[in-house]
Amino acid sequence: PTFAMAYNNRGLVYYNLEQYDMAIFNFNRAIEINPNLALAYCNRGLIYSGFEHFDLAIRDYNRAIALEPTFAMAYNNRGVAYYNLGKYDLAIDDFQHALELDPNNQLAKENIAMIKNQR
Repeated sequence: PTFAMAYNNRGLVYYNLEQYDMAIFNFNRAIEINPNLALAYCNRGLIYSGFEHFDLAIRDYNRAIALEPTFAMAYNNRGVAYYNLGKYDLAIDDFQHALELDPNNQLAKENIAMIKNQR
């Protein structure tokens, strides 16, 4: 009952089962137990993005990045949220930062290419 990562992982299971209310509940519980668990913020941001609550998603990605400045996936995911808000320069900056942190990040590479092809 006090292991934050267990709640985070259970949240991912619910996310994959498309039971988003239960996923959010578990990510929230993980954050309550360990407010420094960057992964839980990043995962909760995925759900917010999926429901087009991009401001909430960006808030969670910002928190994840503040806690773990080398968290490449948080930068990539925040870039996707910025992209969906039409903030393409911020999106590109985040995708590029994700690539600097993880040069093999295929999602960031694809996201940069997607934006450049649209311009």
